[in-house]
Amino acid sequence: MNCRSYALGRTTARPRLAPLAVADVADVHAIYADPATWLHLPAGRHTALAQAERVVDESEQSWAAPGLGRWAIRLRHDLPGTALAAGTVIGVASAMLMDCGARNFGYRLTPASWAIGLATEAASAGTGSGLLAELGDLLPVLLCRELAAGVPLVEDAPGVARTRAHRA
Repeated sequence: MNCRSYALGRTTARPRLAPLAVADVADVHAIYADPATWLHLPAGRHTALAQAERVVDESEQSWAAPGLGRWAIRLRHDLPGTALAAGTVIGVASAMLMDCGARNFGYRLTPASWAIGLATEAASAGTGSGLLAELGDLLPVLLCRELAAGVPLVEDAPGVARTRAHRA
């Protein structure tokens, strides 16, 4: 599978996804240390900057080896009606290869960017343009019970038409 083009980043109408870089560590830490982003798994919340550094390092290694990793989700423009400004990192999206050989597709957004369609845009950019087709015809999906809001997003993602989302 050749997914190297994904390392160039993805763009939608509002956010741009670009591979995580060392310059993103402080933003990653702020997002991953926010208790609101870990309501589904409080023990996963980051408590030290070194954890964000590890997230970025793992992503860089993943981009270098299997060809996918994590993206910083950055706004391209100010979002009217919100306090979200152009250039703000509002989250992280991922398509990481796990040790077991499965892909972990996910996202974590700042609470200020919830409920305005940005997760859908980011997920669509991260999984669109034939990526899921390259990964196989049927993509099994497991979601944490606490992440039920993600079911419609997974079911509507490009290339996942025949995938049923299962709640673990």
